[in-house]
Amino acid sequence: MWHSISIILRWLTAAAILVASFRYAVKTMSAVEAAPSILAYSAAFPLLVAMGGVILSVLFVAPELIHWGGTPIRAFFDAILYPHTEIHDTPPDYTLPHFYYRQRRYPEALEWYLKLLRAHPREARAYMEAIATAFEGGEPRLAHKLLRKARRKVRDAEALAKIEAIFRRMQRVRPTGFTAHRVE
Repeated sequence: MWHSISIILRWLTAAAILVASFRYAVKTMSAVEAAPSILAYSAAFPLLVAMGGVILSVLFVAPELIHWGGTPIRAFFDAILYPHTEIHDTPPDYTLPHFYYRQRRYPEALEWYLKLLRAHPREARAYMEAIATAFEGGEPRLAHKLLRKARRKVRDAEALAKIEAIFRRMQRVRPTGFTAHRVE
């Protein structure tokens, strides 16, 4: 939560600096136009202050601007260098499903595992933990469906063997308190 608040504060600060520097430049330039006897180079300082404000504003929002601007460029080069590879922006995050699982809130944990699998369909660990959570939550049909999907999507034979072993184990001992978040 703090991260999103800091982003909002940086954007608001950048906007405030941009507006203040623009108002300063306009106010000073109108004073220079009102009194033509002032030398022309006296207008340079307000313009430099305004340009500094723009630069400072861009620096405040640079992390987001670099990400937004760099993503299409990175995707272009990734498509050239790795044409048949799926590259995801973020690695899978198991924090929330593990939290729900430890609290025995299996439907919520399962929902997050399914979201993970939509984003990362070849992630073997997500299938292992989702199958275990489905059995713990009393949904063996969903576990069967996940196993069939894992057989289609997961390419690593060793990982697929682990998924099938977890499925068989959970079929025998359902529900046991099996800790899916510790499966490796």
